[in-house]
Amino acid sequence: MFPQDQESQSAFKKFLAGFILHLQVKQSAAKTKSNDVFNAFSQSFQGFSKICESHIMDGRWAGLVVDLMCKLMIHYALEADLDSKQNKAELDKIVEYTSAHSRLEKVYTQFQTLFRRMPQCATTSNAPNNATYSVFYLSLRMIKIRFKMNSYKDSESCFKWIDMQFEKENFNKSDFSISWRVTHAYLQGRLHIYKNELPEAREKLRFAFEHSHPGYPNNKRKILKFLIPVEMNLYNFPSEQLLTKYSLTEYLEISQACMKGDMVKFEQALSQNMDNFVFGGVYMIAERLRHLTLRNLIKKVALVVKKEPAYQQNGKASIVKLDLIFNILKEWDSQIDLDEIECIIANLIYMGFIKGYISHEQRLMVLSNIEPFPLRKQ
Repeated sequence: MFPQDQESQSAFKKFLAGFILHLQVKQSAAKTKSNDVFNAFSQSFQGFSKICESHIMDGRWAGLVVDLMCKLMIHYALEADLDSKQNKAELDKIVEYTSAHSRLEKVYTQFQTLFRRMPQCATTSNAPNNATYSVFYLSLRMIKIRFKMNSYKDSESCFKWIDMQFEKENFNKSDFSISWRVTHAYLQGRLHIYKNELPEAREKLRFAFEHSHPGYPNNKRKILKFLIPVEMNLYNFPSEQLLTKYSLTEYLEISQACMKGDMVKFEQALSQNMDNFVFGGVYMIAERLRHLTLRNLIKKVALVVKKEPAYQQNGKASIVKLDLIFNILKEWDSQIDLDEIECIIANLIYMGFIKGYISHEQRLMVLSNIEPFPLRKQ
């Protein structure tokens, strides 16, 4: 098992020396401790990368080792980057690091090198018991880095590589642990959210939630944080019991306001939880619920018109005066006018929330007699 050739032995010594050094630095009280730990472990990882090119890394067991080393590498990079932002003196001293994610960028470069080398390295086994198996774990770590840096689009190459391996039939998802499959589905779901592919996002996030280990409620909460706004955009609203169970009550008021079509409460809920949504990476998809809230408000107005002949135009329940909508929406926006309301409704019609058309001259909205407020394709 121990490498016999000189190059591999040298790589192993470098890995071991760096690993021991990083443990020693962790016990020290140096002001630049986090940066020193990162540098020491980075040296260890370089040696580890060379070891990964040898046949001793064949086997599924190696995937867990690669995953652990990558996890530690990312952890130390994040700690060093965070300390640099908090310690201005250290940031000025370490001139080679200039961006907020400088160590993380360096780690990603190291991972890229390992990603290219491992599938080409010497191997004595067929899939899935070869070195390529470990690259699947490495890929997920690379995707996580890109997500951390808000570079979602750059993560697509890793997803495509994984899909390509499955298409070749060399590997099957059943070859991997359920934790790997849950993580993969969770990350895929987040990418689909970024690409505005909500039905696909729901499918992946539901799989991740349903198969996540029940003994780790924090993981389930993390998944629900993205799944809930996706479900709400597809007309499935969470129960208060679910939100309370997973401490996601920030979605309670916004979901209730959306269902009721209450624009004032919706904006208040969105504003109150803005920081939480922004830092959680869900603000954009939560904000999209404004369209659904407007749709529900207009639907309530249309139902009142249908029920009360006094509000009908020429006795037709499918015709709604824009003044009725205007009188409600001016509480939401005191500066709104009928022209803006026409634009809002036209946009909702274009997006498929409403079926009908607007009569600009008469300031009327004419609804379709068949499903005027359809559930969009899910």
